[in-house]
Amino acid sequence: MASAAEQAEDYGFVQSLFNAVPELKKLFGQAVKGQWTSQKFQAALRDTKWWKGHGQSERDYLVLQYGDPATAKLKLSQAQTQVRQAAAAMGVTLTSKMTNQLNSAAYNIVAKGWTSDDLKYYLGQYVQFSTANHPGGQAGQDLDTLQQYSYNMGVKNSDSWYQSQLRNIERGTSTTEDVQNAIKKQAEGMFPTWTKQLEAGQTVADLASPYMQSMSQILEINPGSINLFDPTIKKALQYKDPKSGQNGAQPIWDFENTLRNDPRWKQTKNAQDSVMQNAHQVLSDFGLVY
Repeated sequence: MASAAEQAEDYGFVQSLFNAVPELKKLFGQAVKGQWTSQKFQAALRDTKWWKGHGQSERDYLVLQYGDPATAKLKLSQAQTQVRQAAAAMGVTLTSKMTNQLNSAAYNIVAKGWTSDDLKYYLGQYVQFSTANHPGGQAGQDLDTLQQYSYNMGVKNSDSWYQSQLRNIERGTSTTEDVQNAIKKQAEGMFPTWTKQLEAGQTVADLASPYMQSMSQILEINPGSINLFDPTIKKALQYKDPKSGQNGAQPIWDFENTLRNDPRWKQTKNAQDSVMQNAHQVLSDFGLVY
């Protein structure tokens, strides 16, 4: 008569697995006592909660785990390394608090057949950052790309907004191009005059360049200190025709005139030279030599 271990193997399992699961242990006992055929045992097994709660891939791994624990442990260890490498590449900060999540992902790879896309989707939810903690890996590169694009479009978003977008990107449910399009739509809402140009691929920084150059020259400001968030530049980009009230592009000459009415202009060498030139002209008009 076959031993219990041999009978378990005939059923396609190992006795240690049956012993570890009360429901299976009970069923196996009935099968041995009743001398069930393999077909009858499999039919009864498929009605158990254990069977219905585990897919074929996981059932196979559990058989391996109890029948050849060394091999199962090696596979799990390799999966854990894969998970950590993937997390680091994505920019997920690995902390001691994430041990359970990482181990769970590794188990799902070996037992549930997770693909690299499944792993990416799972890990993406843990991408996080703050102003003082810039993410590394792919998430860090994507963040730099998005923030630089936002800056060039004159758009500001919160850290939580970027974090949400990054998680979607790293999980594979969105792309940097998708987010850049969303940023562009924000810019179009802020600067409706320039919608056609933005749709054509220009940035707000491109469009603001002539205004920024004039501001730098007339107010004698370092070009590097002028950006799209400067109220003077922003007002020029959001210009409305004073007669019609319609959105339009402010003429550069008009913009430069407004700069000369700016209190800062009076402190410039440009203003001082202009005053001296006007004074000399007045004296000259009176026939005075200077």
